Amino acid sequence: FATIHRPYNTDNPARMKRILDMLNLLPHPVIFPLHPRTAARLKAAEIHTNHHPHIQFIDPLGYLNSIAYQRGSECIITDSGGVQKEAYMLRKKCITLRSETEWTETLDHSWNTLVFEDIESIPKLIKEKPGTYIEGMFGDGHAAEKIVTAIKNFFKQQSPATA
Repeated sequence: FATIHRPYNTDNPARMKRILDMLNLLPHPVIFPLHPRTAARLKAAEIHTNHHPHIQFIDPLGYLNSIAYQRGSECIITDSGGVQKEAYMLRKKCITLRSETEWTETLDHSWNTLVFEDIESIPKLIKEKPGTYIEGMFGDGHAAEKIVTAIKNFFKQQSPATA
């Protein structure tokens, strides 16, 4: 599964073609939902998707369909911040085509690997198994309930004169 849309990966036609050429060489089919920005850049650069037969370009996905595709993937290749976090929560190896990430904790134990210049390392990185998974690293899914409880407790502590 690959999703790429950031300007530094799509605005330079040579870089975009290099990324697609690498994805096309991978030993497994690549599902690639085309972000509108990416589709526009491919068209403007005259990069034809039919020149990459091992990549299945599909229409953009809604959130739930994207999660379903990610869940069924062997590895996720992306430049999306949100997808990096989703990959971790789905326990999927992630390769991020960026030089930095806002989710630095996903880099621990090789769950996420940053690749910017060395795109040719992707096939080797896909084969590397990540290490220990930290359960609940991004919370337990009950943040809303905890916030409501904290607000209620705050107001319970207020005296009628100050409330």
